[in-house]
Amino acid sequence: MRARRRHLTASDQHDAWDALPGIRAATLVVHGDDDRLNPTANAPILVSRIPHARLELIAGARHAYFEEFRATASPLVLDFLAS
Repeated sequence: MRARRRHLTASDQHDAWDALPGIRAATLVVHGDDDRLNPTANAPILVSRIPHARLELIAGARHAYFEEFRATASPLVLDFLAS
């Protein structure tokens, strides 16, 4: 319970908006299109702030897309890392 509270506090207080345009590393944003914790509409906004970022939406995936859709998500990440 303590860890969850600390996670929520950190998430609530974190603001990297102004730093996003300064990211120079290749960036892949993977997001489920059925995420109820973090609205899907946030993903393209994030990608628009990071130079040359790439977005991959996973149809039907929720917040834990990396578990629910491992067969879809893992190849996306591995291909991105290999490129």
